[in-house]
Amino acid sequence: GFWTIRRQVVVPLGAIGAGMRRLAEDDLAVDTSAWPTAGELGQMTRAVEHFKESALARRRLQDERQEHHRRP
Repeated sequence: GFWTIRRQVVVPLGAIGAGMRRLAEDDLAVDTSAWPTAGELGQMTRAVEHFKESALARRRLQDERQEHHRRP
């Protein structure tokens, strides 16, 4: 019924959307561990995890580059 769809689709979509907004704002502390892992919602979760990992790698490279430029 309605509550099942809400619990299984609407609520997870809201969490995924909020996580994507946080990533877009450069908040890389997004925790996807409680997000769906199966079906289309699982695919969306994996995409967000990929975006997060890419952003973390980019941040590491920027930090390394800045550290390299600070050295004499």
